[in-house]
Order: sequence, then structure tokens, then C-alpha cells
Amino acid sequence: MNFEKKEGDEMSRKLAEMPFDHEFNNELCHATGYEVLLDGEWWNEYEDSEGKLHYGR
Repeated sequence: MNFEKKEGDEMSRKLAEMPFDHEFNNELCHATGYEVLLDGEWWNEYEDSEGKLHYGR
């Protein structure tokens, strides 16, 4: 996996495989292909239709 810093203080890394899209607040969000370290746990990153980021598994 490639490790790289993204905006903000969280650490992120590019995933080897793209996860499936995920639903947040009744909207299907597209996986970005990154996972982010938040509070000591890795979470997949998703983007909604307005460009806002969401995190889940």
C-alpha cells in the first residue's frame, strides 16, 4: 500500500482494491479508493454528490 498525507491531520493510504460504494443518509456515496486513520482505526473514505467526505466500512 502507498502511504501519503492528505489534507488535515489524518493519515491516509491508497487501497489496493476499490471498495464497493456505500450509502450514507439515504445517498449512495462513491468510494475514493483511500482509507483514513481516525481515532486509531482505519476507515474507508467515500464522497457524496456534493463532494463531502464520509467514512465507513
